[in-house]
Amino acid sequence: MSKNKHLEIGGQAVIEGVMMRSPHAIATAVRVPDGRIVVDRKSYVALSRRYRFLNLPILRGAVAFFEMLAIGLRALNYSADIQMAHLEMNNE
Repeated sequence: MSKNKHLEIGGQAVIEGVMMRSPHAIATAVRVPDGRIVVDRKSYVALSRRYRFLNLPILRGAVAFFEMLAIGLRALNYSADIQMAHLEMNNE
């Protein structure tokens, strides 16, 4: 890879794990109470790449903000669901 190549990768913490996003995929890794790590990976294409009119300067920022808000909440809910499922299994 060339030294000038800029990687557009970001992420956020979720319950007992992390969500990472690249221009082509989103992955969420969560540690379950028994120590295993459960990974959910999905293909991803930004709305501004799917709909060119959303790439206008002011729209692009607002769309990216709400898109990442939705992605982050989805990842947080996924990690909470994983933790709750294992908690319920242990309580039965």
